[in-house]
Formats: sequence, C-alpha cells, structure tokens
Amino acid sequence: MNFLPLRRASILSAKKEASSGSFDNHLAHSAGLIKKIGDDLRSLDKLIVQPNAVNGELSEDDIHLFPLLRNLTLVAGIHWPTKVADYRDNMAKQTQINLLSSMAI
Repeated sequence: MNFLPLRRASILSAKKEASSGSFDNHLAHSAGLIKKIGDDLRSLDKLIVQPNAVNGELSEDDIHLFPLLRNLTLVAGIHWPTKVADYRDNMAKQTQINLLSSMAI
C-alpha cells in the first residue's frame, strides 16, 4: 500500500494549520465567524454598483472579489445580502464558473 498521498495530505494539513490555526478551533467558533462574514457582506452590499461589475465596469476588483465570494459559498449558513448574491450569481454566469454551494459545510 502506498502511503505517500496520505503523508502529503498530512504535511499540507499541518502546514495550513500552522499558518492559519487549528481547523477544529475554527469549526468550534463557526457561528461567530459566520456572523462576522455576514457583517462584512452587508458592508460590501452598499458598495456594489451593478450585478455585472462591482464598480460599474469590469475591473481588477472583480478579478479579486468574485473568487473570494465563490470560496465563501463553501460555508453553510452565510446570509447573502441581495446585491452581493446577485453580483456573485451573475459573475458565476458570466465566467461560466460554478459556485461551490453544493459542497458547503
């Protein structure tokens, strides 16, 4: 049996936890972290100009913002303000990149 992939996964997990903290600890504090994300998304909601471009025209901001919002679709329980959800969904459609909601935990 080849244990190399398991060993690699263990090393990667240890490195990630060393840089960003214990996964178990973060999961234990999920409710508070999700609330903070919701607060940040409500602030973002006020800044979105159009659902097809955060500033009204496609820019580098969209290149940075859409992947961040897409990654957040992995987190179950986030309340998405209307303009943020519309922007996220429209950018997914424009880029033909699926959201990750089906894998949310």
